Parts: sequence; C-alpha cells; structure tokens
Amino acid sequence: MPRPKMKKTDIVSEEFKNAIAAMNTEELKERVVTLSRQEGEIIKARKDALELTDATERVKELKAPYAEALKKVKSERQYVHVVLEERGQ
Repeated sequence: MPRPKMKKTDIVSEEFKNAIAAMNTEELKERVVTLSRQEGEIIKARKDALELTDATERVKELKAPYAEALKKVKSERQYVHVVLEERGQ
C-alpha cells in the first residue's frame, strides 16, 4: 500500500511509519487518541513553563518599540495613499 502524501513527514521516522502501516483500523484509532493526549500534555507543559512564559513576556517588551514604530509608519504611508487618491494620483 502506498504511503500517504503529506507535509512535514520528514520528522516522522521510518520505524514509526512502518509501525503505523502494520496497524489495523482500531489500533490506528487508539494511536490517534494516544497522540492527541500526548500533544495536549506537551502544550500544557509548555504553557506552564514559567521560564518560557517569562521569556515570551520579555520578547514582547523588546518588540514593543519596533511594533509601535511600524504601526505609525504604516499608518502614515496609508494616509499619504489616501491623499494621493483624493488628488487623483
């Protein structure tokens, strides 16, 4: 049976692909449940990681001046476009 075509399969090992190919439908459904549970646990652990949360907040603080400057420049450029359109340019 040909393997399904999908993106990001390069991080899936051949061993995993072979094991999945050998499973019956019920086993595949169970694997989906197990993997979904694992995914949820990883997401929760990432969310609960205080160091990561602190780093994320620090990145936001560091980006703030640039974000504000970009927002201002984009607004100014948009205003100039409006004036040009009003003048028929």
